[in-house]
Amino acid sequence: MQTRMRQIITSTVTDYLREKVTEEGLTFQPSISLDVFANYFAGSLLGMITWWLENELPYPPEEMAGMFQRLIYPGAREALGIAFP
Repeated sequence: MQTRMRQIITSTVTDYLREKVTEEGLTFQPSISLDVFANYFAGSLLGMITWWLENELPYPPEEMAGMFQRLIYPGAREALGIAFP
């Protein structure tokens, strides 16, 4: 199941980024492969969700989402060379 979830997240991230570039005309100058970034994102997200569940949900979902965003977005902006909303 974890492999399938990673594939779904990776595909979703890749599609989302390509749509943002196409629809909003954002500049996209990644310093790493989009596939590498999408897999990193998926692994990080699954790791946080797994930890959260194994530790009996110590934070509300909204707080976990905020922590994930603070962890991932600064590096993602730099690595991908685009701005996120």
